[in-house]
Amino acid sequence: MNILDDLKSQYKLGGIAHRLIYWNVACFLVSLVFFYQFSVVIV
Repeated sequence: MNILDDLKSQYKLGGIAHRLIYWNVACFLVSLVFFYQFSVVIV
């Protein structure tokens, strides 16, 4: 199994705490991508 399949199975089998952790990590990564994509460097 690859990492994505492992994460999917852990999400399905895990409790609410695991799901909240996965959602928080996903939201953090999305916000990080948007921050670096739209940030303006002030010199």
